[in-house]
Amino acid sequence: MIFSKEHGYIYFEVPHTASATTWRELQDMYDGDPGVRRLRHLGFGLAEKQLGVEFVESAFTFCTMRNPLDIAVTQYEKIRTNYKSALTNPKKWNRNGGSIGDWRLIAFGYVQAGASYGDFLEQFASDVVESMLPWRHVFKRSDFVMRYERLHEDFPEAIRHIGLEPKRPLPRMNVTTGKRHFTEYYDAHALAVAREAFEPLQDFIDFDWPEPHEAGPDSENPSAVVLPMRPKQAERP
Repeated sequence: MIFSKEHGYIYFEVPHTASATTWRELQDMYDGDPGVRRLRHLGFGLAEKQLGVEFVESAFTFCTMRNPLDIAVTQYEKIRTNYKSALTNPKKWNRNGGSIGDWRLIAFGYVQAGASYGDFLEQFASDVVESMLPWRHVFKRSDFVMRYERLHEDFPEAIRHIGLEPKRPLPRMNVTTGKRHFTEYYDAHALAVAREAFEPLQDFIDFDWPEPHEAGPDSENPSAVVLPMRPKQAERP
């Protein structure tokens, strides 16, 4: 979260929506204030405790929404590649005060054993959905919801809603080269799992379903091992 009492705005940082780029731009160019310490992924309730109900109700509030099918692929790839070595660094784990929950650690072992994206979804789609559900109130209460898919067009519009003029195009940070489009991960298997699991998200996120991709990562790199079903109470790594 970042805010400006001078300009009367609050930006809520939704994970996996280029929030770090947006946050930095607001701080550098639009008098954004992170507070005493940066409190990243806060919703309205905690914002009211930090900033006061009166300011939150009067401020222009905005955030960014991203297609959950795309977010799920991002989560899978961060698990598959052990992004920033977080999954093998105990200091990053939730049980030790970090942000990595146990389900991601279990999923890491599952993916390392050869699970395809469809296999991953079949076992962990409920966890992926659960990580998105808390943001429904932010999307519903925000005055303006930018779309990740058109962020470079929506961000200047948000700035104008605040009553300011955009000073420059939003910079592009953390650009991943050679990345597959997320729709390529959804073969018939993965898409069928996603349609059932992601249904609750359609109540507050607007997104379209792609056609099944015939030559996605699942078919290019099929699992050569027989994977066990995820246990109800999996042992911690």
